[in-house]
Formats: sequence, structure tokens, C-alpha cells
Amino acid sequence: MIRFPCRAFKENRVIFSREELEWRLEEAAECGKSCEVGFYAFSVWENSEPVVESVILDKIIFTGNRENLEKVAEKKFMEGYDCILIYDGARYLLFVNEPVESLEELRQMREEGVEVVTDVLGKFVFPGYRNLKTGQMSRILRKWKH
Repeated sequence: MIRFPCRAFKENRVIFSREELEWRLEEAAECGKSCEVGFYAFSVWENSEPVVESVILDKIIFTGNRENLEKVAEKKFMEGYDCILIYDGARYLLFVNEPVESLEELRQMREEGVEVVTDVLGKFVFPGYRNLKTGQMSRILRKWKH
């Protein structure tokens, strides 16, 4: 559910493809760097920085406890949206493949028992890599796919 170009790592490196992300993640893990990837891609960049208004809102990301996120995922899956639940070593995140029209619409979204992640510049630890702040592995917990 990651689109490109996106931001990754502490230095906010611009990543242009899945292949580039894969080899940079391996490189970062070998060097002991945090393997963080941005939630969203951006269509416009200036001086290697994303223009926030150009965010590609191709998904909605929820955070909360696992049980509530699974309930939201079941509901969204029944509405026809694919979902992925991950634990990034610090928090549970539910990625719902549901496009949103604007940042304002994203900020107004509500689901009972969970919170919508509205920080479009936020990052998560990519599954399969250790969250260096907690020492926990990031992992995919469950997928709902049509």
C-alpha cells in the first residue's frame, strides 16, 4: 500500500520505486539505521521536500488498539476496501485502501474506538525491521484482501 515517490529514513530521503526502497531498507538495517517509511506519497517536490498539498491520499490510516482496528478493518472490507493491519514496534496501524479527496476530508473522518492518522508527513517502521526506539520488530499482523 505504499506509493512513490515517498519519504524514508531519518534524513527524509526521497524514494522513487519499490526496488529502491527494498535495497535502501537493507542498507539501512545493515548500518543500524531506523527503517522508517512515510505514510503517503507526494506528486510535487521542491528541493527534495514534499509539498504537503500535493499528498496522494490513496489510503486512510487508523491507529488504536488491535481489537478496535480489526473491527474497523472488517467493516471496511465489507464495504469493498482492502486493509492491512501492522504493528510497527510501537503502535498498531491499519492501512485501508480507500481514496480520500482532500486533507480536510481526511481530518473529518471518524471511526469509533480508533483515531485517524492525519499527519501526512508521518512515518512508520517498515514490516520486517526492528523499531530502534522500542526494540520490537515491525510486522504485518493481518490482511483483508479481495
